[in-house]
Amino acid sequence: MNENYLIYADSVLIGKNKIAIVSQALQADYKAKLFDNQLVANKKEAQLKLKQLKLIYSLMLIGGLIFLILFFYFRFHTKKNQAKRDLLLDEITKLKSNANKDLMLVSSKFELVREKIEHSISRKLNETDWKVLTILLEDPHLVIKK
Repeated sequence: MNENYLIYADSVLIGKNKIAIVSQALQADYKAKLFDNQLVANKKEAQLKLKQLKLIYSLMLIGGLIFLILFFYFRFHTKKNQAKRDLLLDEITKLKSNANKDLMLVSSKFELVREKIEHSISRKLNETDWKVLTILLEDPHLVIKK
C-alpha cells in the first residue's frame, strides 16, 4: 500500500511538475509576445510622434514663409504708393505755382462761339444757358465753390 501510495504520490508530483513547467513555458511565451508587441507599439508611437513633429515644423515653416512674403509684399506696395504720392505732391506744388500763369493764358486764349456750341449739342442755346457759359468763362472757380 505504501508502494502504491508512493507511486501515486510520485505520479501526482510528476503531473504537478509537468503542469508547472508548461505553465512557466506559457508564461514565458506570453511575456515574450507581450514584450514584442510593446516594442512594436512603442516603435509605431515613436514614428507617429516623429511624423507629427515633422508636420508641425513644416506647417510653422510654411506659415513663416507666408508671413514673410506678405510682409515684403505690403512693404513694397506701401513704398511704391509713397513714391507715387510724392510724385503727385510734387506735381501739385508745381501746378499751384504755375496755376495763375496757366489760368491767365487759358482764359485769354479761349473764346466761346455760340454757333459751334449749338452745332455740337444739336440744339439752340437759350439766353440763360449762354449767360451761364459766359460767366463760367470769366470765372471758372464759381463751379467749385459751394
